[in-house]
Amino acid sequence: EHQGQLLYNRISPLFGLQSLDSQLLDLLNVKYILTSRAFQHPAWALVYDADLMVYRNLEFLPRAFVVREARVYTSPEERERELRRINPRAYVILEEEPELDLPMKDHAGECTASVAAYTPNEVVIEAHMPDPGFLVLLDSYFPGWKAYVSLNPSAQGRQPHSEVSTGEWELETESHIYRANGNFRAVQLPKGDWLVRFRYTPLSLKVGLYVSFIAGVVCLLLVVIALWQRFYRQSPDQTAVQRLAKNSLSPMFLSLLNKGIDAAFAMLMLRVLGPEGAGKYAFAVVVIGYFEILTNFGLNTLLTREVAKDHSHANRYLSNTAFLRLVLCGLAAFLLALFVLTWRLAFALPSDTILALLLLGVALIPGNLATALSSLFNAFEQMEYPALITTVTTVLKVSLGALVLLAGWSFVGLAGVSVVVNLITLAILLRTVRERLLRPRMEFDRSLSRELLYESYPLMINHLLATLFFRMDVTLLQPMRGDIVVGWYTTAYKFIDGLVIVPSTFTVALFPIISRFAASTRDSVIRAYLLSIKYLTMLSLPVALLTTFYAREVILLFGGSEYLPHAATALQLLIWFFPFSCINQVTQYVLIAIQQQRFLTRAFVIGVAFNLTANLVFIPLYSYRASAVITILSELALLIPFYWCVRRNLAPVPWARLAWRPLLATGAMALLVGGLRRTLSLLVLIPLAGLLYLLLLVGLGAFGAEDREIWGQLLPRNGRWPRWLADRAPGEMEAPSP
Repeated sequence: EHQGQLLYNRISPLFGLQSLDSQLLDLLNVKYILTSRAFQHPAWALVYDADLMVYRNLEFLPRAFVVREARVYTSPEERERELRRINPRAYVILEEEPELDLPMKDHAGECTASVAAYTPNEVVIEAHMPDPGFLVLLDSYFPGWKAYVSLNPSAQGRQPHSEVSTGEWELETESHIYRANGNFRAVQLPKGDWLVRFRYTPLSLKVGLYVSFIAGVVCLLLVVIALWQRFYRQSPDQTAVQRLAKNSLSPMFLSLLNKGIDAAFAMLMLRVLGPEGAGKYAFAVVVIGYFEILTNFGLNTLLTREVAKDHSHANRYLSNTAFLRLVLCGLAAFLLALFVLTWRLAFALPSDTILALLLLGVALIPGNLATALSSLFNAFEQMEYPALITTVTTVLKVSLGALVLLAGWSFVGLAGVSVVVNLITLAILLRTVRERLLRPRMEFDRSLSRELLYESYPLMINHLLATLFFRMDVTLLQPMRGDIVVGWYTTAYKFIDGLVIVPSTFTVALFPIISRFAASTRDSVIRAYLLSIKYLTMLSLPVALLTTFYAREVILLFGGSEYLPHAATALQLLIWFFPFSCINQVTQYVLIAIQQQRFLTRAFVIGVAFNLTANLVFIPLYSYRASAVITILSELALLIPFYWCVRRNLAPVPWARLAWRPLLATGAMALLVGGLRRTLSLLVLIPLAGLLYLLLLVGLGAFGAEDREIWGQLLPRNGRWPRWLADRAPGEMEAPSP
């Protein structure tokens, strides 16, 4: 009552013996009082008697304890009246209704709680709950604290049967913190033995880390641009290998940087949106991806292929493909409206998802034109420019995205940001094209436009089928299992999308080269194809293995405990599609280069039919787990017809010779990681496992003279190799002076 006298002092005098009867002292964890007057009270014992007397409270409540009952008072006046007569050992006073509706039964035993660890930013409590109830922590309630609940591994077999699904509590699950008894924290727990971890993770800290990361990326980007302008010069006598390295490694580095930026943004976005909001936005992005395929209509690949053969036709192809894209955007707008109406009537599509879809649809117009300009750079084998521009606009996208999320505009605001960013990207690309390649002008050719539609139609169908093949499960999960399951599943996909950059960037850079090879000599196409499979297999197998072992840590980093364990389970399954996807990606572009795009359509029809049928049958039974396994099997179903066409039109692929060394090295790597995972930190074990893998590849003879020849062509043309290295492959390491 008198605490208001001392604004910043937590010590207040007691003015009468009757104050010692208040159970609020027990609730406040008051253990001792200091006094100059002696008194007698059954709940207080004299423990020191000198200049001052010290009395110990025999009934003080521990820092953490459990009650079985809650009373909810939404009115501050009612809460204050109840606090004056509270029995804190019997019930807890809350300001909102509890989330879990667990039945209250006869007491099966004593509920206990003990503090296992206590630091300024984290408190760990072990709770034994024979009955459901509330764990009360006598620390002040404050925004920024999170509570995570998991089964207690130290219960040693005395785990009582839980009244909720045990699978939901296998790993940490975030639990709501209630303001208890006016000032403290409480967590509702079901029957069982639990480990409750309170951690202080305020949004302000996350935003600060995020802003610091973006600032660091901008500084790194400025350094990269300065170094590129200082040291790189386009040389007319570059070898095909040098061009491939430049056009794959520089975009790959920038794309991975982009994914790093996106990953940092995803960590913020997933925590702000939660599984349901993340699922809604992921569904909108997947759906708009289908319409993006329609508006692109395969024109990206066709423009790159044709202009790569003859640069003089660049403006002609650019202007006609741009015109066709605008026409297709008009068709897509009608189809999108039809889809939204149908889905809302059939599956009660939420209004915020509809608005996000419409905004993303508007963003398709500038996005398509920007893609056309990027394809022109690909044809001129100057992939570094659109990659660098994409990095700049990615920084802008995530910066604006963070602002709209913090402003409370949710994923609808993110969809609006995409419109702004696509317009800026288009403007920057258009200016760069004018400075580096050509001055675009309208050069409409009706016959060429018809020819482009005819030639690109199979490419569009293939792209559509490939996307259906890869993302159909998300479209089916949404109506069959709901937005939260989609949120879990697509969170796993976010990590995989970052990995797919490596094979996709490599194949895009390889495509113009093999397109020229295909017009002259098939032997060069075969050689490039086999080497691509070899290197991508060497890369993908250890990545898949390490992801399987550390999927939980990946998801915890990306989305937090709220997405565990389901997103981690999905990632452990999904990642094994990656090796097959690497092979299928490079195979697809090789088949396009040798004019087999129409066969690809039939192959994708087989893959999509299998994917659709299997998902419709097994999603109702096994949810996202079925979708993850079906994704792997679908890649295998696609690889079979792909390889049949390669064998028929190019040459057989020596699968055993290409794969046995990486498989053996990956097996050894699995033994190392599995044996030391609980002993060594992942920051130590992953580099150690990578070193073992590389040494085994070298020891097994995975790299031969052909590899050294390729690496030799990566050197500058005006220098000599060191003698010790030149002696290993004489004649390959030196190049004539320019």
